[in-house]
Amino acid sequence: MYPHNNQPTAAALVVTLFLPLFSLVLLTLACGQKTDDQNATEKQDKAGAEAQEQSSPKPAPATGAGQARPTAPTRTPGVSGERLGLGTPVGPEVYAAWDIDVMPDGRGLPPGSGTAKKGAKLYKKYCVACHGATGKEGPMDKLVGGIGSLATASPLQTVGSYWPYATTLFDYLRRSMPMQAPQTLSNDEIYSLTGYVLFLNEIVGEDEVMNSTSVAAVKMPNRNGFITADSRPDTANDACMNDC
Repeated sequence: MYPHNNQPTAAALVVTLFLPLFSLVLLTLACGQKTDDQNATEKQDKAGAEAQEQSSPKPAPATGAGQARPTAPTRTPGVSGERLGLGTPVGPEVYAAWDIDVMPDGRGLPPGSGTAKKGAKLYKKYCVACHGATGKEGPMDKLVGGIGSLATASPLQTVGSYWPYATTLFDYLRRSMPMQAPQTLSNDEIYSLTGYVLFLNEIVGEDEVMNSTSVAAVKMPNRNGFITADSRPDTANDACMNDC
């Protein structure tokens, strides 16, 4: 920049002195332009927010003196979750659809009746594909035969040979069968199918009426084949404190 005599020329002095000042001016102008753009953007955002607020529904005013309060949800005494305002009260008709279990002594058996003769047609329609024409063929579980075989070298567990209560048969059929459409059969149809499976096992007669009383009274061949009372504890519970 300087000549060999090391003296700055006039042009060099002008460049040296005014270049920083010129850069500062350009920076100031750029910042000013940026501020203007930001202001314009903020104005646009504010205008959009005001328009959206005007088009949105206004919230309901707070309840004050003399104003009616919102109606509280209907509550049924005895439902534990109601203190939180959650859930829907369950009426008897809803509960009845789930309360379908049957006890071994017959408690829970519904009204209705049927016979093995009526059940034969139902068995061909709903059961034969899985259990065979006589209940012995499969391919699914065998329902018939094996009575007296449980203590032999070739035990066969079927409804007739193994199940201790006929009420269990009714309960299982009602809640689980037919496999592709469970809980679609009427009580009369279930009683008839129960009678037919028992008839195939030669436990009841073909014309014997099956209902809540007679099914509970059926004496299955393996009724006494299960241990129902055992005085032994589940575990010895002997605590070992030393040299275990």
